[in-house]
Amino acid sequence: MKKLSLLLFIFIFLTIGVTGCKENSTDNHSGEVPESPEKVTLGLQKLITPELIVRYENKYEEYLGENVEIVQFDSGSDVNTALASGSIDIGIMGTSVVATGLSSNMEIEVIWINDIIGSAESLIVKKDAGINDINDMKGKRIAAPFVSTAHFSLQNAIENSDISSSDMELLDMQPADILAAWERGDIDGAYVWYPVLGKLIDDGGVIITSSEEQAQSGAVTADVSVVRTEFAEQYPDIVKKYVKAQMYGLNKFQNELESSAEAIAGAADISVEEAREQINGFVYPSAEEQISERYLGGTAHAGQMSQVLRDAAIFLKEQGNIPMIPEDKVFENAINGKYIEMVLEESDS
Repeated sequence: MKKLSLLLFIFIFLTIGVTGCKENSTDNHSGEVPESPEKVTLGLQKLITPELIVRYENKYEEYLGENVEIVQFDSGSDVNTALASGSIDIGIMGTSVVATGLSSNMEIEVIWINDIIGSAESLIVKKDAGINDINDMKGKRIAAPFVSTAHFSLQNAIENSDISSSDMELLDMQPADILAAWERGDIDGAYVWYPVLGKLIDDGGVIITSSEEQAQSGAVTADVSVVRTEFAEQYPDIVKKYVKAQMYGLNKFQNELESSAEAIAGAADISVEEAREQINGFVYPSAEEQISERYLGGTAHAGQMSQVLRDAAIFLKEQGNIPMIPEDKVFENAINGKYIEMVLEESDS
């Protein structure tokens, strides 16, 4: 009997204790902004955008006010994998990769456009490859990082030519591997971005077409900042501050171009002259432009960027990279311009 009473006492004690802990936990968060995370992890690439200014000037720590860890990636596909695993909170990647993530039921949101890609991504061929236009690529070995914006633009260029993908050997390679294969003479050309594109140009490569030209036929591509929805819901203020940091970089870029080129060069480990040249290969929409119908749109409804993502998904499905194309609302829900609106409202107040 004493043993039973003792067990009953222990059970009541543990029940009260656990219940009390739950109640305290609820009380601490009810109606309040969630506590800040111990660390904010960003998955970034060395893309020639105003984001590099933020990084070069150590503004992430200043704006986020947190322990910030920056993880460097070579491709958007790697960023996507890291977001899917939860090892990073916010990442930068191309629209094709975002479409890939959404097609695999990833809960992510586009919160900022880092750039609209122009001539900074191009199809470049060896000068002695006998390639003067797309139609000359029949029987050639052409490389590109598959499931990337470059791959998307390459396929669009092929579809608008007189040949098909089956007429050539398309190789899936990351930028660093493309450079090595080019130097070995293993490939005839590649669709790739800077800094590798710049190295191929320096080696005498000839540009056949660019993403700027492909955009004119409807194949728009961009590099965007993406946040895990779970993280955004838990730490909305951190996401807003991240956007504010991007706006700092963009505003400085627009108002102090020369010093910005120096910062970008320092962060990308290239010369200032190279930075100036590469900057011309992108379009950098202002914050106000980004929440227009042309891009992200505002709180009321998603802008045309949702259609850009859907077009990328259609391409990926045709290439056999994804099993199905999600409903339109998946792409619309993934476009979130509210954080830009919040920062602009604060600036006006």
